[in-house]
Parts: sequence; structure tokens; C-alpha cells
Amino acid sequence: MKNRFYRFLTAGIDSKHDIALTRRLVLISSLLTMIMVLFSFFSLYNLFQQKWLLSVMDVAGFAVSAYAMKKLQLDKNYRFAIRLVTLALSVFLISFSAVNQNQSYGLVWTFFYPLFVFMLEGRKRGVQFVLPFYLILISLAGLGIGEWQNGEWDLTSFIRFSIASIVMAYVCYFSEMAIENSHAKLEEAKEEQTRLHNQRTQLMATSVAQKSQVLADISHDLRTPLSILKMNFELIEDEIYTDKQKVFTNVWKTFTDFEQLISQVSAAARSDEQFFCNQRSPTNLVEMIASITEAQTRAVKYKSMQLYFVVKDKNIVVDVDPDNLRQALSNLIDNSVKHTHAGGEIHIAVLKFSDKITIEIADSAPGIPTEDFTLVFEPLYRADDSRNRATGGAGLGLYISKKIIEAHGGKISAANSTYGGLKLTIDLPLLQKN
Repeated sequence: MKNRFYRFLTAGIDSKHDIALTRRLVLISSLLTMIMVLFSFFSLYNLFQQKWLLSVMDVAGFAVSAYAMKKLQLDKNYRFAIRLVTLALSVFLISFSAVNQNQSYGLVWTFFYPLFVFMLEGRKRGVQFVLPFYLILISLAGLGIGEWQNGEWDLTSFIRFSIASIVMAYVCYFSEMAIENSHAKLEEAKEEQTRLHNQRTQLMATSVAQKSQVLADISHDLRTPLSILKMNFELIEDEIYTDKQKVFTNVWKTFTDFEQLISQVSAAARSDEQFFCNQRSPTNLVEMIASITEAQTRAVKYKSMQLYFVVKDKNIVVDVDPDNLRQALSNLIDNSVKHTHAGGEIHIAVLKFSDKITIEIADSAPGIPTEDFTLVFEPLYRADDSRNRATGGAGLGLYISKKIIEAHGGKISAANSTYGGLKLTIDLPLLQKN
């Protein structure tokens, strides 16, 4: 029963997601039903009162209302029904006022006009009906001074009616404005809710995809050293190796890579900054970087590269966790050595300012796309599709370095290098002397 009544009020039009449309449909259906009942009653009443003209007007109003109801309920054309009812109300009330001449205070019916029109047509379009309606009606009322209401309609009555009509139209206009603003804010809230829901769904899907990618990447990176170990042990088992020391060197290097990968995965999983700067102590930054570059000498020579380390002040001291910061800088320099083309160059500079220390690591080609400058510090980022650990790595080094540097109160950024490659800039707080 409730569903049938609701379908009648909404004319069977789907408006669940549009509150403003639902409000208009309920209003036009209810108003048409009420108007048809009123016209039926007053047509019979005026007929018995022998007010033939009013009775004919009521019958005409009933016919128009019935046609509008048919267009609404059967044809689902609610816009046509609303427009027809608005026009019919305008014509009927003006005609009724001219004929009735406020007998039995018939002008009271006109006060409902702006209420229904603004609710049906909306604030902006409703003004196009209300203004001409009251211009005509107030003009008629002015011409009827001394004649309407059996001559009792005087100037005072006219002024009261005019002011009451204007106030009623004013109140209805701004009430509809408030309702429309409420609807607009509600729609904005619904759109925001939908956007947040879609964003949350997208984030969940992205998270699942990232987890799957992490598992796939880590599995691949674990499989590579295991495959190397298996191959070397097969050589030992079959005793077909030619250089026993080289085999054991490869095994040891593979174990080292294996251990490094596990350490990186473990470090990447840590979320507490305290873990990355747990044991601070005054540390000579220049000496630390010098030892790191010295450890890269063999790799640099193997690729026929040039590594330049420029520093003006060799006594630059910072308050850091030396082990973790060394790991961060080693990752960054190692990344540059691995990805710079053979015959290229790497420039490392340490600059001292009044409030910070800046470390710049700039290399030659290849570089990375500008849009990847922020992505380069994301976990598992790779500038190419290579899965070779000799060049691709686990994709965690820069991510871990960023976490360590930020844990020390510093920051890191990427940009294009003047040498054709990538430039990494690290800012660290300067140790303040007491």
C-alpha cells in the first residue's frame, strides 16, 4: 500500500537520487489531487448557489487539472504538468478575483499562489510568473476601489492587500532560496561522499596491486641469488669448476647480496623514525663520504667512469646515527654508480651553510623523466624494466635512504643533472656548537 501511494506521488518516476525532483513530483501530484477535489466541490457549490460563471470556471479548472494529471501519471511528463498547472492557477486566480471581487474574502486564495509557484517552478523561473501575476492582480484591485466587496473595498483595503501580497511573495521567494541552497549543499555532500568512496576503492585496489607487485618483485629478487647459489653448488658437486676460489667468491658475494636484500626489505617495512637515528653522535661527514667513494673505486674503474668529490671544508660535523646515514649515502652513491653509463662521470659535493649541510650527487646519462622525480623515492621504483640485480636492484635503496634522511630532520629531492643524468640533493641540519 505504501509503495503504491509513493509511486502515485512520484508518478512512477525514478527520483530516489534527486531530492529536489522528488519534492516537485510529490508537490505536483498532491496539488493536482487537491485542486481537482476543490474544483469538484466548488463547481457543485456554485451551481447550487446559481453562480453560473464561477461554476463554469470551476469545471474548466477541473478539466485542465485532470489533463495535467494524465500527462503526469501516464505520460510521465512532469515538466508539462507543472507548467500547465502554473499557467492554469495564474489565469484562474486572476479571473476568479475579477469576478468574485473579494466577496467572502475570496482574495485570500491568491496568497497561496507564490507558495505553490515557487515550489513548482523554482525560484528563478517562479519570478517570471509571480511578478506579472501580482502586477495584474494589484492593478485590478486598484481599479476596484469603491466597487469591490459591495463598495466596501477602499484605499486602506487595497494597501493592506498589496503589502500582504508583496510580503507573502518575498517570504516564499527567500524560503525557496534557502531550500535550493540546502539541496545544492546536500548534492555537493553526496558528490563528495561518492568521490571519497571512489577514492577509497581506488586506494584499496592500488594497495592490493602494490602488495601483489611487492610479493612478485621480492620473490624475483630472492630467486636470483638462490639460482646463482644453486648453479655454483652444482659446479662444486660435479667438480667441473676451473677456478675454485672464483666459485667461492661468487658464493660469498651472493650471500652478501642475499643479506643486503633481506636487510633492505626489513628496513623498508619499518615505520618508526627512531629506528633510523637511534644512536646519534657527532660525525665527520666528509670522512664518511670519502670512505664510501673509496669503496666504489673498483666499480668506477670497471666502468671506466670518473668520480669527483669536491669539498672546501673538510671538518664538517653533523649529529647523526653514523651507521644508518652511511647506509643512506652508500645507497645513493651506489645507485649513481650502477645506473650511470660506462665512461660517464659522477660529481659529489658537500656545501656548508649557516643552518644546514647540503650534499649533491650528480651523474651523467641516463636520466629519468621529470614526472618521476618524486616517484624515484617510492619503494620498488625502477627507471627501466630491467630485473637484473646488477642494475635494477631491489628497488628499495632510494626509498630507505629517504626514510633515514627524513628521520634525521633532513630532506632529499631529485632533479635533472647538468651532466645529463640525475641530481640528488640532500639537506641535513648542521651540528650547533654549544
